[in-house]
Amino acid sequence: MLIPLKMFACASGLASVLCAVGLSGQSVVLQQRLRAELARSKELDLHHSIARLPGLTTAQRQELIALARKEFPPEAETPESARQQTSGIDDQVRVELIDLNGDGVAEVILQPIGSDYCGATGNCGVLIAEKTSGGYRTLLDRPGVQTITVESSNTYGYRDLFLTAHSSASESMIYLYRYHAGKYRHAGCFVADWNPPGKPDVILKSPIITRCSHGAD
Repeated sequence: MLIPLKMFACASGLASVLCAVGLSGQSVVLQQRLRAELARSKELDLHHSIARLPGLTTAQRQELIALARKEFPPEAETPESARQQTSGIDDQVRVELIDLNGDGVAEVILQPIGSDYCGATGNCGVLIAEKTSGGYRTLLDRPGVQTITVESSNTYGYRDLFLTAHSSASESMIYLYRYHAGKYRHAGCFVADWNPPGKPDVILKSPIITRCSHGAD
């Protein structure tokens, strides 16, 4: 569900531009900022799997493995094939630890890799969770994501998120997520197209960015 922008407080960074010009996707300033965000967006480090991320204690690693197994169940036809898939999940799930709310405790971003968890265009599910006294609390659980960028701006104390997903070889979806009422919520959607209208064989250096059609997510 798209949360109306007026429910959020204007902040700095990309969020301030969205507040200033709205979500039309036609503003020159907004186009420039979205292109800049696309240019700096990147996938989670393939070498930073749960098994390989340096600095984790054995207990922390086991907690993350348990969380990954719970949130990313394998699509297997038999119990044995499911066991084989989950046995190596510590090396199949990328992890990033980053403090999103400034409390000194890092939140967890998890994203699996491989055909068991990702689509044909390379988009994979993503989970963002924070540690509480009762375990991990989910802040965002979304399928079909390629890149995740943490913004400098924040909403209600949590940093805003800029997500992208491949929809085709020449088109990407852009999603803005902002924190509200206990979790990250969808606050903006755009389409970046590297083909000019009516010219599918032409590839642009910079994409044309428009707002998603009503109801797109």
